[in-house]
Amino acid sequence: MSGNSYPIGLSSQTALKKIKEKCVGQLKLGDEDIGELKDEEILNIFTKGFDFVGSYSEINLNNNNVVVRIRDIRTICVLHLLKCEQRGLIKKELKGRYPIFLCDWMDHSKSIKQHIFKGLVWFVHEEKIFNCLTKNQWNFVMKPLLFLKGMKLKNTNFLGNFPDNTEAAEYTGQQKGIMFKKCKKSFKLRDDLEFFFVPKYGSGDHSYLSKCNGNSCGGKFRYSYFIY
Repeated sequence: MSGNSYPIGLSSQTALKKIKEKCVGQLKLGDEDIGELKDEEILNIFTKGFDFVGSYSEINLNNNNVVVRIRDIRTICVLHLLKCEQRGLIKKELKGRYPIFLCDWMDHSKSIKQHIFKGLVWFVHEEKIFNCLTKNQWNFVMKPLLFLKGMKLKNTNFLGNFPDNTEAAEYTGQQKGIMFKKCKKSFKLRDDLEFFFVPKYGSGDHSYLSKCNGNSCGGKFRYSYFIY
């Protein structure tokens, strides 16, 4: 024995209990969906230091059972906005109603031996809103936020090239469009300051992004973007 001591790991039951205490949303398939959150509920999540995990469901794409986790874009943007305010990264002199422009990224990968498709969104650089003096501050403001992740279930037959699956790409684009409509609703950050979120740039792997926009062709490994 070396005499070194090591921490005892948590049991799966204890770990799940701790996660439930700090997370809001569906943790697993079959859990009740909390539905659309009101602004006071979003603020409560932030105040208590909880994590928002969104909804969790199983869908069928091209005869493959796929687990999909969706985190409402407006909710995660409001939570990130509150974190920026907490860090003093939003200019104190601002008053009125302002848009925060968003950029999104959609792609696929073969992580952990599973085929995954995902969607990210982040704030566009805007000096008139954000009070950032260092690179680290800007990196925090423009931190990518996961709004969708889909993974093929392990116990299903894998047929075809799932990462380039047109149905998966179209599904991602449809969900994004539904959530972007909710982003028009303002969030009152201060008594005299409100923000709403506006999609500006869409980006991603060329082939995958083309499929999201109804185009079945396009070469792999090329970055592309468009302006909404």
